[in-house]
Amino acid sequence: MTRCAPLAPPRFGDDATYYLAVNRHRRNVVADLRDPQDFERVAELVRLADAVVENYLPSQVTSLGIDRLRAINPECVWVSITPATVGARSPINRPSTSSRKPDPESWV
Repeated sequence: MTRCAPLAPPRFGDDATYYLAVNRHRRNVVADLRDPQDFERVAELVRLADAVVENYLPSQVTSLGIDRLRAINPECVWVSITPATVGARSPINRPSTSSRKPDPESWV
């Protein structure tokens, strides 16, 4: 009888080495942009940042002051990750396919 070892990522302590590799030198901040003190702290970070990644809804850009933060440092690269529930390709906006029969030719 041959035994196979379970597949698992290599680990370093409690963390997977892949996780450590892709998150190297990354810093995260959690702030309430509606709070003036938090907004100022984030604004100071944006002044010094090379890149910012955010995941707010497009409707929140003005209400949370994201547009004002972008204006602080025009050289900064902004990456906006739109949640899956927004836009035409959203699972919420897709028609249900459960009532249709699967088409085997589409599987090829």
